[in-house]
Amino acid sequence: MGYTRPSSKPYGLLCRTLDFGRRRSITFHAVRLVGNSKLCQRRAAPIREVGSLGRVDLSKSGAIRKTADGFTYLDPAQFHKYFAADLSAEQAAFMARSQVPNFADNFKAVITTAAWKSKPSWMLVAAKDRTINSDIERWYATRANSHKVEVSGASHAVYVSRPKEVAALIEDAASHAR
Repeated sequence: MGYTRPSSKPYGLLCRTLDFGRRRSITFHAVRLVGNSKLCQRRAAPIREVGSLGRVDLSKSGAIRKTADGFTYLDPAQFHKYFAADLSAEQAAFMARSQVPNFADNFKAVITTAAWKSKPSWMLVAAKDRTINSDIERWYATRANSHKVEVSGASHAVYVSRPKEVAALIEDAASHAR
């Protein structure tokens, strides 16, 4: 799995690739809207090309919290709104209580070669995501020539709210692996 290199933009890109062999992989892209997070070495989409960060600016919401020892997490009181809006309040509350903080410095790791440049990639766009702007996700999917599936009405927690669509995408990608 690979992670991107950060820059000084108010948004950043995290890429995770599941490698199924020499020529097949699934690449997951996630844009992190955190005040000082950094953008990957690969050229990022200028805002004018993908639309406004618009609907919700997570970096200005106060929902992202940082611990004294450098970990980040979403404020449990705002978790439902930003991460799991298409789930019940009870499911979102459970997820908020059980979230695992992420070490903020993980976003500083350097990646030198983007897997999508040499391997097929698959992208799921959660159309009502308030954590990642879906316009940016669509732009990245187009740029990477990804097999794209868009799930209308889905939040960032699409893997919980729409597991059949997520599983179908993973199965499709895995069926193309050699």
